Amino acid sequence: MSASGEAAQRAAVAIYCPLGHGGLAEHAHYQARALHELGVPVRVLASRDFLLGRDVSYAVDRVLPPAPSGERGLLRKIRHAAWLATVPWRLALWIARNRPESVLLASYSEYLSPLWIWPHRALRRRLGIRYGANLHDPVRDFRLGPEWWHKLSVRLAFTGLDYVIVHEMPLPPGTVPRGVSVHAAPVGLYDVTHVHDSSAPRRSAHASEGGKVLLSFGHIRDNKNIDLLVEALTKFPELRLVVAGPPAAGRQRPEVFYRDLAQRLGVGKRFRLIAQFVADEDVADYFGEADWVAVTYSASFRSQSGVLNLAARAQKQVIASSGPGPLRSVVERFGLGVFVEPDSLDSIVRGLRELMDRPPVPDWEGYRHYASWETNARTIMAAAGIRDLVPHE
Repeated sequence: MSASGEAAQRAAVAIYCPLGHGGLAEHAHYQARALHELGVPVRVLASRDFLLGRDVSYAVDRVLPPAPSGERGLLRKIRHAAWLATVPWRLALWIARNRPESVLLASYSEYLSPLWIWPHRALRRRLGIRYGANLHDPVRDFRLGPEWWHKLSVRLAFTGLDYVIVHEMPLPPGTVPRGVSVHAAPVGLYDVTHVHDSSAPRRSAHASEGGKVLLSFGHIRDNKNIDLLVEALTKFPELRLVVAGPPAAGRQRPEVFYRDLAQRLGVGKRFRLIAQFVADEDVADYFGEADWVAVTYSASFRSQSGVLNLAARAQKQVIASSGPGPLRSVVERFGLGVFVEPDSLDSIVRGLRELMDRPPVPDWEGYRHYASWETNARTIMAAAGIRDLVPHE
């Protein structure tokens, strides 16, 4: 549904999502859908490539320029910096025209905030609009520029917010400044339909014939330890590894690195890399044909994983790693798989052996009740001061 597809209505919640696909776009989509189902007038201000082809029930304005992609090097850095600095101004103009009651940023971002925060501070003050953000990664240790600029950017970005939504409490001391309220809400399960029958023969080209399949899904990034998963294949001759997802932007290892590594280790025939965007209708095939799913993030990752909630929907246990945070908490609490020490080949090997020989008993039903998008949406409503409304049929 687009802005022209329904009568104009002042949004109680406007969700700002400048990224067109990936985990942040999916998270924004499910939040918007849950709010809409609760009767909240919601509108998403999104990039022109936001979840193209996806049927959505809520209003969405696909008007923002997509994030730069393609070229590498200095030119891309300049284009990306220009995009980071200018897209929030487009949001400010949209807010001034449409006057939503509240604004929820799909993700808190401090990058270059001294260049764009000022109109939002003015709108918040003069129009009384409540601003919030999904704080997916509370520890802001990735820097753009010198340390003084990074600290200034973090501080100023928080001055434009009334509240943040986090995945787990408590946060490390000093993470969120006074005056910004913190609300914890679970990440809900993602949709996976028509899951492949695991008892049927494997016919898809996504998985090689025979053996067990470990799936690494989503953007191909260094912090997923895909290289360690490839190395782990040398310890499990019956295991196959499927990596599926688009290459991540920036200084990330190219897909040829992983293919060369697999060939060098002698496991090339048991390694499949599909370096492209996976269409919605194909997601179920990948998860249906997998025996286990890898969410083996590095120690710097302290957030939650959308891939975990795809795996949980398909009821496939995971091998997981990360820094301290909600990923570890839910994997261990609900027996969703095996959590291992991050960035360690030995730990991955031990974890895979445990998954194969003595996996925990998963509480899929308990996790489904916990990981509720309705709970997430009601948390947003409480933080934004929105009263209960009549749900949509």
